[in-house]
Amino acid sequence: MLKVFPKVSILIPTYNQESYINRCVQSAIDQSYSNKEIIVSDDSNNGNTEISLKELIDSKKIKYFKNQSNLGRLQNYRKLLYEYATGEWILMLDGDDYLICNNYIESCINILMSNPSIIYFHGQHTRHLINQSANIDLIPTILSGKYYLSNPFKFYSQFSHLSTLYNKEHAVQANVYEFNDLDGFINLLNLGNFCVINNVVGVWRITNSNLSNSLKPIDILPQFDMLKYKLEQNTIDKTFYNSSILYYIVEYCLILKKSNVSPTEFSNTIRLLSQQCTDSFMCKLFILFTKFGSYNSIKLLSKLLSKIY
Repeated sequence: MLKVFPKVSILIPTYNQESYINRCVQSAIDQSYSNKEIIVSDDSNNGNTEISLKELIDSKKIKYFKNQSNLGRLQNYRKLLYEYATGEWILMLDGDDYLICNNYIESCINILMSNPSIIYFHGQHTRHLINQSANIDLIPTILSGKYYLSNPFKFYSQFSHLSTLYNKEHAVQANVYEFNDLDGFINLLNLGNFCVINNVVGVWRITNSNLSNSLKPIDILPQFDMLKYKLEQNTIDKTFYNSSILYYIVEYCLILKKSNVSPTEFSNTIRLLSQQCTDSFMCKLFILFTKFGSYNSIKLLSKLLSKIY
């Protein structure tokens, strides 16, 4: 059992989100856990975010950093984690998202005190805007990280970056944010136990700045390169690889269908994706399905796969 309550760094990367940033920061301030710091790294191309946060900056309720040049989303994550954070535990909260469970961090740390093998927590999120925040009696499930990774569809479909609370030392060891906000957590889960909080604790606000709403057809390929690398390094097995490829194909095709890309562009993307498959018959079968299926049929497929795998 741990005796010292660790310091938690709530890290807030932001880019031209002055309309949402105050709600985000205030939700961090409202966290009941006292041993915390709140750090904003502003990647914006204007001064509006700093103006919006001026009162909180002046009162020293937050630490504010303005990047001299635009770093991009991933590098802004890395700067916050590897350079600015001084806490032993990290929660990364994008500037347009916000927490609605005021005792989320406190409850997680209380669980940690009795279960020091945990290196990673995540709660559930909603896309529906919620105006009220409150204390919530959290419902935890503690599992082996490797057990969780045995079901990639469940892992990917339940992953919630805005509610990830993780151990900094292990995150650095896992090189979190090397490729994106997801891949490093695959490495991280191989290092210890994790705790799923079976409550909605935050709001993932859907805006035009969300990366998942602005992907280009070619953007998915680096994720496959990352998975191939992990397969070659024996940090994931072939079953996980095939399931992950399948998940990304189905989910990415949903984005393509929703964005109404041209049939030619869609076919070219499917061709590129199909080249990433191994000799898995099911993987190739589902690629064929997503090529000719409607948006609703692909969405149904995604739900079915999350229950089957």
